[in-house]
Amino acid sequence: MTSTPAFEAAAPSRPVPSSGPFPYLLFALAGFSAMLEAQSLEFASLAAIAACLVGLALGAMAAGRMRTTRPALVFGGAQFAAGALCAISPALAPLAAVCAGGSFIWAERQTLVACLAGALAASVAGPLLIAPIFGLHVVLWTAAGTGALVCAGSVAFPFAARRTGGPSRRGLAAAFGAGLFWFASIAIWRHVAAVTIGSTVQDLAWVWAAILLGLLIGAAVIKPIRWPLFFPCAALLLTVQLSLWDRVPAMLRAAPTFAVALLLFTPLAALAGSLTGRVPFCAYALVAGALGGLSGLLLAVFALVPVAGSEISLKAMVLVLAGGAAVCLRREPLTRPRAAIAAAAALVLLAALLGKWWNWGLLTASTPPPEKTANERYLPPSLVFQHEDMRGGFTTVVEQTVVRGEVGHTVRALFANGRFLGDDGPSPAAAPYAAGTGSALLIGLGTGTDATALEHAGYADITVAEFSPGVVMAARRWFSGANEGILEDPHVRLYLYNGRDMLLAANRAYDLIVIASGAPDADTREFYQLARTRLKPNGTLQESLAADRFDAATQATLTATVASVFRDVRLRDSGREKILIAADFPLSGDFPTGNPTPGHPPINTDANRVLEFATR
Repeated sequence: MTSTPAFEAAAPSRPVPSSGPFPYLLFALAGFSAMLEAQSLEFASLAAIAACLVGLALGAMAAGRMRTTRPALVFGGAQFAAGALCAISPALAPLAAVCAGGSFIWAERQTLVACLAGALAASVAGPLLIAPIFGLHVVLWTAAGTGALVCAGSVAFPFAARRTGGPSRRGLAAAFGAGLFWFASIAIWRHVAAVTIGSTVQDLAWVWAAILLGLLIGAAVIKPIRWPLFFPCAALLLTVQLSLWDRVPAMLRAAPTFAVALLLFTPLAALAGSLTGRVPFCAYALVAGALGGLSGLLLAVFALVPVAGSEISLKAMVLVLAGGAAVCLRREPLTRPRAAIAAAAALVLLAALLGKWWNWGLLTASTPPPEKTANERYLPPSLVFQHEDMRGGFTTVVEQTVVRGEVGHTVRALFANGRFLGDDGPSPAAAPYAAGTGSALLIGLGTGTDATALEHAGYADITVAEFSPGVVMAARRWFSGANEGILEDPHVRLYLYNGRDMLLAANRAYDLIVIASGAPDADTREFYQLARTRLKPNGTLQESLAADRFDAATQATLTATVASVFRDVRLRDSGREKILIAADFPLSGDFPTGNPTPGHPPINTDANRVLEFATR
């Protein structure tokens, strides 16, 4: 027998939309608007999710104490306020979440299905249709317009409500536990997916679409599943997903991204969606679920992954699910066939957990290194360094012997989240820099050879911004010969910042800003506008366009983006990659502000053809 908590008993019983099709349409539009609002904060980054979970908890707690006879009016007003706040500024998304938490307490299983359907539509339409064609600001205005439409519909056609009782203590505990486990899983999934699937907005769109589709299927189709069945099924599905992660890069070469995301996330999400029939709907259940989700995010980001890594964390979660299944089994009549099945399942589970470990070479093989010449052959590679953290993701160093003719030499290659950053071969891919004596900012450390080239060019003050601690460790330990120990040079200062944060924190101007190939959060118009404000009047910006990240069409788009910010833009072919150079003064046919580094070809003066192609 369960009891009702004192705080829930004192609160008014929750109103729930009555039967009829119109409330479901309103809730579908509300889900559509909420997902568009979430996309305003870097497509629901972990920090944005945490802030919004706090907002949901606060809004649901305030609404749970509200006594109203017109729930439709409160629902519509909250949706209008949420959309308007995001349209004013994406930074107000947590306040919008407060309004959303106050409106979604009137959800039940049927209206939740409508919300998920609307969110699924928005997860595809926002980043794949609206944003690429019209821009992010139109996404936000679409969310605001949808919120206004929901408000008008709830005022013109108010839905009735019925009263139901509050949840039990066990129900609140179930909501908290479900939120904790689910959002801890999402944090780890997003961390690994950034390496194996990709971290672009389009890649994340397919990931969220697969998750929402699974939740929708679970809530609409699967009957409420009993806990004794839920735990072993969840443990089995999570084990299967765990065994597939290091195969994802190979799978993506044979199947589209959405198909791979469906295989990874939809079955588990469908099982989680089936819990909508077990976890009660009310204000304080939403508070418990939001606080559980926040706890799960913090646990994954600050404890599980930093201490144990994502693979061991997921295996620990499988063991927790197996423990839940064992507890449920003890409360059920233990017949001999049931005991035999449980023992066999436990043996299979342990064999899968202990016998299968990720192949980091496969896991981080999202992109191959640049192609070598035809007379080269390779001996089997070996992984000599691996590092994982929530900040920078996965960093690996692969050592391989390359044979040219009769002579062989060992080359170490550096990878960050599957992207090739450089090697210590005879001709490292360090970009040529013009001679200078001023200050330079390098965004993206790589192997450190770019910083060394800047020092050789004469720059007396070099600032390096590198977001990943693993890359810094690898550059110091494995590439100190190639970079000549540049990180120990007193003229070099290293900051663990990404490019955008470094530019925002900088209180000075630079003669040269270099964006290394693979640097995160670059390649947007806003980023280049910020970089322009950190350049001296005669300063230049230079970016490496590696072939594994920038095909011809992408190069054309990027060049046009830079040209919309800077006065003159040129491209130069350095052999293994192209170099984009931009400035607010006319660039000559030679290297800007000086002569080309000896041994390197001059700037490609035909680069304007790329601009013409991109701006047609």
